[in-house]
Amino acid sequence: MNDCIGQDDNGMFRLALSPCYSTILRYLLDPAVPFVYLLDHMPNETLQWWNVDMPLAKDRPARPFHVRMLQYDVCMRTSEFLQHIEDVKGLGMDVLQTSKELPATLIPRRIDESNRMKALLANGLESRFYLPHAMEVAVFRSRTRETIERALRHEQVLRLALPA
Repeated sequence: MNDCIGQDDNGMFRLALSPCYSTILRYLLDPAVPFVYLLDHMPNETLQWWNVDMPLAKDRPARPFHVRMLQYDVCMRTSEFLQHIEDVKGLGMDVLQTSKELPATLIPRRIDESNRMKALLANGLESRFYLPHAMEVAVFRSRTRETIERALRHEQVLRLALPA
């Protein structure tokens, strides 16, 4: 089990997973950590036009629009995310789990990659899950080795674990 846990230069522990769906997060996320962020979430990853109700500005009502490449960040409670995990099963995602709400001005994609993890850790990052697309190799990172060891106690995670 321990031969699949790696450690990054920044101190984060790492677990690579064989191709999977984002629903594996039900075994990876810590229910005691309150916040989940979906970064650059795309409800439709297919390059196509589709219809959705949305506002053009935050103080305007939602209206039907024909859109493509709709992308945004979402913050929700971990418990709420886990209740709706099946809604995002077929999507790739970049998920942060944090012990506190991130400042509105902290936009990870705008931080130089060499400083990104340091900024996130300073703002309560506990774990991160990256799955480029459904059924691709995923990487789960955690501040603590214990979080990954806890996840590996689930057969669903253990059978997907790749050597470090």
